Amino acid sequence: RFTLTPNIGGLALVPERDAMVVYEKSVDLEQRVQVLNMSTQSVENTYTLQHGTRIAPLKDGFVVTAHDAKGNRVARIYTAGGARDIILPMLPCLTHIATVSPTAAVAMTCGEWILFDEAGNVLSKHRFSSDEDSPYVFAGKGRFAIATYVGFAGYPRDEQREHAKTLRVAVFDLATGGKLFSTDVNPLPKLGGSCAMSRDGKRLAILEDGFVEVIDLE
Repeated sequence: RFTLTPNIGGLALVPERDAMVVYEKSVDLEQRVQVLNMSTQSVENTYTLQHGTRIAPLKDGFVVTAHDAKGNRVARIYTAGGARDIILPMLPCLTHIATVSPTAAVAMTCGEWILFDEAGNVLSKHRFSSDEDSPYVFAGKGRFAIATYVGFAGYPRDEQREHAKTLRVAVFDLATGGKLFSTDVNPLPKLGGSCAMSRDGKRLAILEDGFVEVIDLE
């Protein structure tokens, strides 16, 4: 149990890092961000960041999206050793960054995902198909999964999910980036569509209309 101040602007649970991120309300375009350790129930790190910044916490730092001096969109990794940038595709869509292990994260755009470690090494990357978008990521031990919406070609970006036909869930090996499993949920669930992976990486759960499908990955 944590006792939090009333100045909370948001919370994010990051089980891949055994952490919870607390975002305080911004003051003068700055916000305080705390990383709480769920096992020790203590504050590990406190950062003062620009208003609206969201982080992916790692063992020795965190990752944010940013732009470098040349205007490139980057995943910026902050550790005790300094900052490192990984250049990302300049696509007309948001970039999402998610923790997938204590030392690795995934950056996702509407065109591809990039897996990298806290030292700035790109471990693997994969392109999405032309009608595949709205990715989100979740992970278990030694594996991570990405869920995307498929089949909305020809619709404006703000209507893509509404017109998608299929939810695609693909599981990848964290060490190699190789695809281990993929499934399409068709028709697209009207309710649900959320996914989760067990902490040991052996089971995948998909919330569909009125029921949960559990898939053994072993």
